[in-house]
Amino acid sequence: MLLATKLVALLGAVPIMWASRTQTPFSNKLGVRTALTPELSQFIERLREEETVSGIAVGVVHDVSTEHGAWGQRAESGADRNTTTDTLFGIASCSKAFASTALGILMDDFVQGKNRTALPPSVTQFDWHTKIADLLQDDWKLMDAWTSEKANIRDVLSHVSGLFSHDHSYRPTDSPLDIVQRMRTLRSTFELREQWSYSNQFYMLAAEIISRFSCMSYVDFVQTRIFDLANMTSSTFSSRKAAKRGRFSQGWTGKGRLMPYWFAEDRMRLAAGPMGVISNVEDLTQWLKILLNHGTHPTSRTPIIPPAVLEAITTPHAIQFPKPLDAGLSIAGYGIGWSRMSYYGHEIIWHPGGVPGITSLLAWLPKEQIGLVVLVNASAKDKVTNAIAFRIAAELLGIKEENPPHLFADFTNQHSSHSSSPAASDTNATVLLSTTYAGTYSNPAYGTVTLCTSKSTIADCPAVLDAFTHIDSPSPSSSPNNLYASHPGIWGSHIRLSPLPGGHPGEFRAQFPYLFPYGHGENKTGFEMMEPGLSEATWRFVVGEDGAVVGIGHDRMSDLKSTRRRKGGDVKDTADVWWEPVRD
Repeated sequence: MLLATKLVALLGAVPIMWASRTQTPFSNKLGVRTALTPELSQFIERLREEETVSGIAVGVVHDVSTEHGAWGQRAESGADRNTTTDTLFGIASCSKAFASTALGILMDDFVQGKNRTALPPSVTQFDWHTKIADLLQDDWKLMDAWTSEKANIRDVLSHVSGLFSHDHSYRPTDSPLDIVQRMRTLRSTFELREQWSYSNQFYMLAAEIISRFSCMSYVDFVQTRIFDLANMTSSTFSSRKAAKRGRFSQGWTGKGRLMPYWFAEDRMRLAAGPMGVISNVEDLTQWLKILLNHGTHPTSRTPIIPPAVLEAITTPHAIQFPKPLDAGLSIAGYGIGWSRMSYYGHEIIWHPGGVPGITSLLAWLPKEQIGLVVLVNASAKDKVTNAIAFRIAAELLGIKEENPPHLFADFTNQHSSHSSSPAASDTNATVLLSTTYAGTYSNPAYGTVTLCTSKSTIADCPAVLDAFTHIDSPSPSSSPNNLYASHPGIWGSHIRLSPLPGGHPGEFRAQFPYLFPYGHGENKTGFEMMEPGLSEATWRFVVGEDGAVVGIGHDRMSDLKSTRRRKGGDVKDTADVWWEPVRD
């Protein structure tokens, strides 16, 4: 029952905050208290200003209450631009829990005899141990024959397939089936079950399995089997539907530049499984209440998630972080769409999300019956989502700590390059003339790129250089050792190569920026977006005795040493990706 819905105008310099509180049947035995206090609101507003965040929404489930709050703006302009508790945000990788839940529900349909299609003859039981090769048959193959044969559903969705993220290998027009079929051309980084290594592609594979064996699209399956039953009336995968409702938040870069919603209608099908849900804190607290109530809707008593499914997806199957990321935290394990660890002795299940223009965090403490959701309409703001969520958790649990954990933000910083700005050319580096490396190169998974010097006139080089001219400082004309290319993908539109400082001849720092040469929104000046952890690599050109390029070794910037690198070999043998020149 709705107890109160009010607009709270906090005293002093703190702007208006939207807040609501709803009665629920939960009790965590910690005593009834208010989570979204004036002090917390001041903390959030200060954090919002310090971290260049436009809008934040928060939802809390605890005691007998559900609380919602919102701060800042959801739009660049307009009379109705304030963030409210029903403002819709993309939730990024927090979507993975919906994919794993949906797949578990489909498995249960087969157990209960409610399935609408038959399994392949080679599949006698459809569960988390089912081999992908048996399920998808000729559509499935990896480079490593043993992994192709033995990998099961739990392996790939727990991120222990050995296939590290190849996020620049897929394109906006791809379907989930395209992604699955292209996996045979991708090099694995580790052996099966050797190392936890995150990959979005396998949640695209999950969406393909669901659509193939449910006789309906993945989007429709989640809508009918989760959103509708959970009374998540605002949640959708469609940016068009979200925009029509008039409450859809715009997104900003980490530095405050407005950008379009990243998974527009033409990308919806591809992104749906790993990162495509659009929702708000009102719907997501409803989702948290169902999780806390063992998969059953707390009011209607409708069973939504079979208990065995909830147990399977929240139980760790792989070590995600072998060392605690911060004080008060344990090591962390990864289940299927959820991570699990201890926070000062309190068990917490959580997942972060981050895509261009969005940062999100969902967390719940099953024993204490606490649920938390934080949504931010800006890129790479894990510091903000974690600080808010763990401050609320600490208050509700009676934990005193000065600095809340940074969680996934720390992991991102440890395993990716720290820079998000254009690389200046190292004119002192010992390199061959950039014309030696210019030309067209191809990889079966990544497609074809034409590398341009600052003076190239072939192919689409003039248009490529013009785009970078609107972005870079220094410009291409003053960076003679740099190379540039167009490479349209989900996470980047172009490639910039600059000599690696202190590197050997032919070693380049590769960046995959998404360029906005003419800005977006009211600001028409050019800018670029680079997603942390995805936008940088090292490229090593291999030149033959005749002076011609033999190929390019492409390695992600990561502290994790691949199995191939440990075994040793030449650049072609050890690279994560091998590009070959396209000869005339």
